[in-house]
Amino acid sequence: MSNEQPASNDTPGVILARILKIVMRDLDITIDRYQYFMYNFIRQLEFNNNYKISSLINNISKEIFSSSISWKVFIKALIFLGTSRLIVFLQVDKDAPMVQHELDLSNKELTKNLFCFSDKEETQGEVQLGKHLKLFLDQILVKNSLTEVYSAAIDQYISKLRDNKKHTNKSLKGNLTKELKLENISWKVFIKTLVIYRIVNPVIGVSIYDRTGKRHTVSFNVNLNDLVV
Repeated sequence: MSNEQPASNDTPGVILARILKIVMRDLDITIDRYQYFMYNFIRQLEFNNNYKISSLINNISKEIFSSSISWKVFIKALIFLGTSRLIVFLQVDKDAPMVQHELDLSNKELTKNLFCFSDKEETQGEVQLGKHLKLFLDQILVKNSLTEVYSAAIDQYISKLRDNKKHTNKSLKGNLTKELKLENISWKVFIKTLVIYRIVNPVIGVSIYDRTGKRHTVSFNVNLNDLVV
C-alpha cells in the first residue's frame, strides 16, 4: 500500500493522474511496458485492421499520460493494467467512516463501449461510469450525515465563487443544483461536491485487483481547501 503527502493544490484530474502514476511506479511499469499491455489488450478487441489499433493506442496514450485525466480515461488505464475489479474509497477525516464503492472492470459490455470508434457507444460507457461515481458520492454524503445541510452548503459555495470572481451569473444556484442532481456525474462534479460540503482534506484511494485476485492499494490525503471548480 502506498501513501503520499497532500500536494499544495489538488485539482480533480490531477488527483486521478497521481493515483495512476503511483500505481505504475509501485508495479514497476514503464511507459514502454504499459504500451505493450495496451497493444495486447486492443488486439483482443478484434478490430479489422492495424490502422485502428495503432490509432487507438496513440490517442489513448496521449490521454493517459497527461498530467490531468478524466474518470473515463482513468478507468481505461486500469483496464489496460489487467484490473478486473476496482474499489474506490474515501474517508472524510480520521474519525469518519471509510466509504467504498466497487466496480466490475471485467464487464464485457463496458469494455466494448469504452474502446470503440463509435461516439454513441463510448458515451454509453461514460454514462455507466458516471452512475458509479454518483452512487459512491451518495454513499459518502449519507454515511457522513451530510444530506441535511444541502441548501446551506450550496449557498456557502456560491458565496465563495463570487468572492473569487469565478462566477457572477444569477442562475448559478439553479445550475449547480441541477448538476448535482444528475444520475451520472463526472469526476470534476464529484470533487466539486466534496468542496461544496467542505470535505477539503479527505483520504482518497483505490484498491485494484487483477484476474488472480492479487490486490494493490494506493491512497493519500488531498488538499481541496483552496479549490474553486
